[in-house]
Amino acid sequence: MNNKVTYLPHVKKLWQQKQVQLDVYISEGKYEQAFELINELLTYPFESPHFLLQRLKCLNELHLWADLEDVADEALKNAPIELYGTLCLFYVVSLFEQEQYELLIDFIDVDVVKKDMETEQFLELMEIYEESKLIVNDEATKLLDKFQLAIISQNDREQWELFHQWQQLNSDPPRLFIELLAVTNVNPFVKTALIQTIQPFFHDEEVTIIKGDNECKVVLQELPLIRDQVEYNEVVHQLELVEQEDPTLHLFILEILQRYHEYTYPFVYDRSDVQEISEAVLTIARGHLYGSNEHVGDEEKLLHYIEEINKANEDYFKLLLT
Repeated sequence: MNNKVTYLPHVKKLWQQKQVQLDVYISEGKYEQAFELINELLTYPFESPHFLLQRLKCLNELHLWADLEDVADEALKNAPIELYGTLCLFYVVSLFEQEQYELLIDFIDVDVVKKDMETEQFLELMEIYEESKLIVNDEATKLLDKFQLAIISQNDREQWELFHQWQQLNSDPPRLFIELLAVTNVNPFVKTALIQTIQPFFHDEEVTIIKGDNECKVVLQELPLIRDQVEYNEVVHQLELVEQEDPTLHLFILEILQRYHEYTYPFVYDRSDVQEISEAVLTIARGHLYGSNEHVGDEEKLLHYIEEINKANEDYFKLLLT
């Protein structure tokens, strides 16, 4: 049995006739009638570049921005070179009208190929791009003002929330972030996030970092990532056996250890204390999962680390409370 569907010539001819009517509706500004006809034409098994442009124009004129975004985005995946600039414009306009400025900026920075579009189209894109940057920068300035107020008032949760709102704008970090590394009112987790954010931009800068009773001056590029810290990796190595015996417990241990390092970073315990840190995170994880608080080792030092690591975890979860 032949399952291939063959469409009779009159079906294709009817589709073409309806496309002509669609052109008439659009030229007369009857976009609602055009939209209804487009939905009817979509039930046919035919496509054409002209129909795609008709559809995009209609969605644009009716301000159906989410639909315009979806259609243009899908079309860009296999865009013929002659339609590339037009599709980019429709897509960018849909993002701008939905106030998705960060996504718009990222799209133009990463995906737009200037040589594949007409100069006039590129200039129009850049005009929208620059306007979006102004809007984002204005929003970033407002958030940074609120962020500084949260630091002055020592409101840790607002610091955390406002910083992450600022991050979503994809703005370059201001030099203010360098100064904040030495401000004691900045939450430890927020300060770690600040370091990670500014490192790629100010890697040659010598900065002063203060956390609790610890203070250091260091060139940013000399700071290792947490996962590259020698002490962190020694603890992870000591706890490898737990992964084989209890994978769930092991994952929880790694979460607790990571959080503790984020709390103290870039400062870290002595390598001679790796055994106590391993025992402390294991004890805490067992306590949470199984209600067991058994531990071995240097009691005084171990209890100190258990208390400190517990505080780090408690402070982290306070940031997430709504």
